[in-house]
Amino acid sequence: MSLTLRLSDPPGDPTLPALMRRNAEEFGDLPALSWRAPDGGWASMNWAETRRRVGELAAGLAGLGVRRGERVLMMMANRPEHWLSDMALVHLGAVPISVYGTASPEQIAHIARHSGARRAIVDGERELARWGPLLDRTTGPLERLVVVDPPPAADTAPDAAGPQAAPDAPATPATAQAPATAQAPATAQAPATAQAPATAQAPATAHGPVSAYGRVTAYADVLADGARRFDPDAFEACWRRGSPGDPATVVYTSGTSGEPKGVVATQRQVVVSGASLDRKLGVAPHGAHICYLPFAHIAERMLGLYMPLLRVSHVYFCADPGEVAQAVREVRPEEFFGVPRVWEKLTVAARGALAGLPAERQAAVRAAGETARAWVAARERGEEPTGALVDAYARARREVLDPLLAVLGFDRLTWAISAAAPMPQDVVRFWTGLGVVILDVWGMSEATGVCTLNHHGGFRLGSVGSPIDRVEVRIAADGEIEVRGEVVCGYLQEDGSVTRLGDADGWFATGDVGRLDADGYLYVTDRKKELIITSTGKNVSPALVENTLKAHPLIGQALVHGDRRSYLVALLVLDPDATAAWAADQGIAAGTGPLPHHPAVQAEVERAVAAANNRLNRTEQVKRYRLLDREWGPETGELTPSLKLRRHVIHATYAQVIEEMYEV
Repeated sequence: MSLTLRLSDPPGDPTLPALMRRNAEEFGDLPALSWRAPDGGWASMNWAETRRRVGELAAGLAGLGVRRGERVLMMMANRPEHWLSDMALVHLGAVPISVYGTASPEQIAHIARHSGARRAIVDGERELARWGPLLDRTTGPLERLVVVDPPPAADTAPDAAGPQAAPDAPATPATAQAPATAQAPATAQAPATAQAPATAQAPATAHGPVSAYGRVTAYADVLADGARRFDPDAFEACWRRGSPGDPATVVYTSGTSGEPKGVVATQRQVVVSGASLDRKLGVAPHGAHICYLPFAHIAERMLGLYMPLLRVSHVYFCADPGEVAQAVREVRPEEFFGVPRVWEKLTVAARGALAGLPAERQAAVRAAGETARAWVAARERGEEPTGALVDAYARARREVLDPLLAVLGFDRLTWAISAAAPMPQDVVRFWTGLGVVILDVWGMSEATGVCTLNHHGGFRLGSVGSPIDRVEVRIAADGEIEVRGEVVCGYLQEDGSVTRLGDADGWFATGDVGRLDADGYLYVTDRKKELIITSTGKNVSPALVENTLKAHPLIGQALVHGDRRSYLVALLVLDPDATAAWAADQGIAAGTGPLPHHPAVQAEVERAVAAANNRLNRTEQVKRYRLLDREWGPETGELTPSLKLRRHVIHATYAQVIEEMYEV
């Protein structure tokens, strides 16, 4: 087996199943997937075992009736079952669609109906309350729900007729058994403990919340049925019927209208995008990736699913984002991607550790930090560091910085990445003082993830880098950033068709405003569209949240704020007429004082906000709000003549009030 790998230009025009076949045949003994074992260690599967498991799961899903071209929804944490299900569906020619775990029931219902999905795979009992009603035969679009961790005594039996195999599904003799997973190589990247992903067994009796919905199957039963059905020859024939132009996934992303849009990315597009990234990364093949962001986000799909197929990487699943720091310390990854909020949390933890050092040690860290920043500044300018700086930086790394980074788990880190929102410069400066350059990238689901990036061959702190290969970027006359290239995707329509994005010349208007410097580095300065991007990298439509708040008659006006913040806050204005009528009905006498200050009014607004939050997902929910004394209007500048919000005016007028809501 060769241990050298040139991945920047994959031969031919490969599909994702073809890449997996290469990995299993040429690098089958290398670790592919790792997850937390019950004892707290890491369990693993190598590439050969992973492909076999994908084949068995594909056979099981085909036995459940999944057919080529159909779309299947998934709502699971970062666990091997999610990764394996995604690849099994791709091998069948189906289209996997991951849904955010924070999605509201209304959003799930919209995605299910818009995508035309007949089946979904979910984690367990927590999801049944949101997904179960969609199984209603009279109103719901779903025909079958597969549950990885079914509740106790759940009814997971198939319909009376039993699952029907798709016409081109791989079938297998009943004697075929799943192989026992072998032990992964006991290296720093591959823990010695190995076992198959744990799946709950389905009890035979009906009971509990599942019985209210029916048509629910245990993942373990699907896998067991697939192990019996699996036929290697049928499996090969099935995936080979696919082509690079087939969809790899549909990523649903919220637009300014609030309704999620389905972005269709083909297998060719994700391979082209991944290969373009690989040419810039400077990371050795077979590296480790900590997978903790939702697969519903294009960033994790690229880094945790498609790039590992290209680069034969080792994926470590971290189901709880709160355990990322611990995973980093154990895995010691070569690359790490984090949205700004993650880097902020890591910075707080690192600063706390440094504060506990003796005074003389802290002084040494500060001195080493200045040397590291001088080194980074020279590289940023494209200059060759002086001999003295080279020697000083090598000594600072050896004696001070590397031991600190080893404690944090970043001593092998060669590529630190951030995206989705601007990185606070104090965080950037902190990490450059440790010799870690956080490289900002920029892109969107509509362009298969990344359009521009900084890399060690050329970067500008504060910019989002230069265009990757096979992507063009330009600034329109009004300052909007436009992109063009084969990675630009299309939107899924309700009739199943795909609308290609871009104008007649292929230029796609991104909605972001920015500038290009003389060296071709892009700086994103604003958003033409009013989409909020939180510090955790989640997109939120303010209009959606504001309209949900205003569904209560007392709330006449609302403005939601949260860009670059970890949660949303709102400014609320009462509808004077509706409030006056409501107060009269409640027996509140006129002249008792301003209604926004009345306890009964405030209590009703509190209930209105709580009701709105119940209709929104966690990212969209308003954590704090202020009820204002006066109505907004054109005459006072908060509204346009056509009564649209002038957000910048409101932000400026109530800047102190907004800040106070984040200081509480």
